[in-house]
Amino acid sequence: MSGEDTGLAFSQRELLACDFDGTIALTSVPAPSGTTVASAYEVAIRQVLGENAVSKYVEHGGLRNRAPAEVIIDLAPELDTDRVRQKTEDLVAAKLDVLYQEVGQTLPDGSRWPRPVEGFMDCWAKISAHPQMDTAVVSSGHQNFIERFYEVQELPAPNLMVTDDDMRPLMEHLPPELCVKPGRLLLDIVHSRWLARYGIEPNYETIKSSRGRIMYAGDDPNKDGKLAENAGVTFSHIGEGNQANVWFALGLLLPFRETSKTEVAGV
Repeated sequence: MSGEDTGLAFSQRELLACDFDGTIALTSVPAPSGTTVASAYEVAIRQVLGENAVSKYVEHGGLRNRAPAEVIIDLAPELDTDRVRQKTEDLVAAKLDVLYQEVGQTLPDGSRWPRPVEGFMDCWAKISAHPQMDTAVVSSGHQNFIERFYEVQELPAPNLMVTDDDMRPLMEHLPPELCVKPGRLLLDIVHSRWLARYGIEPNYETIKSSRGRIMYAGDDPNKDGKLAENAGVTFSHIGEGNQANVWFALGLLLPFRETSKTEVAGV
């Protein structure tokens, strides 16, 4: 077999793709300095768009699981496409300047920021060690931040990743709404990369025959749930207050090929 040969035919493999913020890591819980992803956005917005834009950001409900370009378009709708693109890059750089240095800082309970969602670490270790499983992160966050999280938590990194870093360049050629959740393009890309990992050409037949072996987990039923629905894959809702139970249930479901394309929550 061309591509990555693990000794197991691709037709026997499964893929668990996951959102990051609120699904894998509690980035809404403050770091030791008090920083959260949401507050880092406020710092970055102030730097890139000014104080009035921060007030507008707060009035509009804050981040709301949006990608950086969505935030810029909301706060500065008068900007043309080129200016949106540049301001988005500026926003990402300013935000990461604040956030990246916080990853791995020690919290009062001895864990490291950002703290993993309850139940995630055990399930992820089990999934990563399963000979039939591959893993992916699909996030509006950023690859170096996510990679750093896995490093400080001493967890196996995902096999595949599609983040806002992949999607921003595509916005030069596609409408922004196609490049952010719940647009199915994010899962289409991770699916194509999964096939390519095993030397399989992504085409109608290969995508159709393997789509049912993908599950997507996320905390936002609107963004993540609709993304899974639009892509035609099973959705597992990592809901607040039920996170440990769902991660535990996901571990028990492996492999999950026989699961129907309906929401798996609180199983």
